[in-house]
Amino acid sequence: MRIALLASALSLLIAPGSTPPAPATAQAASDTPWEEGLWLLRSGKYLQSVDRLRPAASRSTNPEDYSYQVWRQVSAMIGGYAAPPPVTLGQEPLSAQIAAKLRRARTKDAVAAIVAAARSTRVVILNQETGSPRDHLFALQVARALRPLGYDLLALEALDNPARTPGRLERERFLRRNAGMDTLYDPVLADFARQAFAIGYKPLAYEETFEQHLAGGAEWPRRWQSQAENLAAQIRLHPGHKVFAYVGFMQVPEKPMPRTWGTIESMPARLKKLTGMDPLTIEQASVSGDTLYRPGREAWRLVAPKLRRSSVLLVDGRPFPIGAIARATDIQVVHPRTRFRYGRPTWLASLRRFPRRVPPRLLPRSGRRLVQAFLAAEPRDAIPLDQVLVEAGKPVPRLMLPRARIRYAVQDPEVKEAPSAASRNPRGGNGQGSRRPRSAYAPVRNRGWR
Repeated sequence: MRIALLASALSLLIAPGSTPPAPATAQAASDTPWEEGLWLLRSGKYLQSVDRLRPAASRSTNPEDYSYQVWRQVSAMIGGYAAPPPVTLGQEPLSAQIAAKLRRARTKDAVAAIVAAARSTRVVILNQETGSPRDHLFALQVARALRPLGYDLLALEALDNPARTPGRLERERFLRRNAGMDTLYDPVLADFARQAFAIGYKPLAYEETFEQHLAGGAEWPRRWQSQAENLAAQIRLHPGHKVFAYVGFMQVPEKPMPRTWGTIESMPARLKKLTGMDPLTIEQASVSGDTLYRPGREAWRLVAPKLRRSSVLLVDGRPFPIGAIARATDIQVVHPRTRFRYGRPTWLASLRRFPRRVPPRLLPRSGRRLVQAFLAAEPRDAIPLDQVLVEAGKPVPRLMLPRARIRYAVQDPEVKEAPSAASRNPRGGNGQGSRRPRSAYAPVRNRGWR
């Protein structure tokens, strides 16, 4: 439920004249598809979750509707990159003045800018948009770039916070379905975590605990304060270590943000007060082709032709933030247009993946089927490495997989338990182990994609 609430709060930070949404309990009483959709997702039933959510989502005219938000989120997890909805009523278009500046904006490589700024702090905080797997890839790119600077603690906002969870993650180095909130069920986010652990990051949990939740108080301020206190405690427990925190859309501003109903202080602003540290805060979700934020969508259309890689926008040689959240953070990142090949986004190759055909025996004879791929060494409750929705009689998307032994599974709309089968990877050894095992993420040139 919290993931849906994160996305629903988008307009609070970008529309100064808007009012807070109705309490979650009010909507839950009249709208249950999103709750059922989340239950199915948490059971690993991705396809059934999407199907349960789709009717309510298609009827919605408001992108803040929970059923629409959760449908959008889970659809992205199975490769359904949905077009953005009609803009929220009341959002003003991009101003002519800002548009004129963007037309003459220049770009600077975002990762290089982050690395330069990260040298002077111990904490880097990056946000994400729910339902945008592309954001998770960028998080991995940042994690890789920060590692040589000594960053070795990965704080995942959605990770459950009993003490046992990080310990198990540190041992296993992959996510299971019960590791935390719904964001973690995204295969790209799960692989970001998997690859980050593989290069030496240790997981940190700093989410609000059950005891802190029971303390009561307004939902958002209580949760942000709890997160800040928990992360501050983790920083004190790890002197000399550096933290990379991956947070939700609203959890990145480090400055108080006044609104008509009061001042918003997110987790980083509270963390600064508790520790005296100045984190590097990075916003990557407000300006994109499918954001729910109308000015951000219009701004992206103006600058997209200039983007060759994830970039910082410069106007007159200075960073040019767009939106209230960006003005309350240190760096705003804008990603290039997503291109597709084999029915998949080409940026998946940056995960060190290679295109592979779906095994013919797994193709449906009729109807639809979700084909899932797992690392063979991981258990049944692991998050899929990749998955694609296949429809009989239509072009079959390719799976994007590393050089490793793969286990397949399928989900049909009416099937409760998905059959599975192991498979050899023609690029990854004999499938039974080899005398010189290769890492699934060894740096290799991805010739298969081109």
